[in-house]
Amino acid sequence: MRSRWIRNRPDLREDLGAGIVAATLALGVGLATFYVTRLLMAREPLDGDALPARRSRPDQAEVEEV
Repeated sequence: MRSRWIRNRPDLREDLGAGIVAATLALGVGLATFYVTRLLMAREPLDGDALPARRSRPDQAEVEEV
């Protein structure tokens, strides 16, 4: 036996319910993103001695010697 689906247009109550669910989810995702961003921005900077020194490119004197 096959199942049947009766398709009909959603009424105002179903549209409002779907809109409220979508708005609640969007608000939750926005608040979570805001919270994580604030956590990442509030971190203290790493100590300069803890990281190895990196240079983006060699000094000009080193380039001329080669």
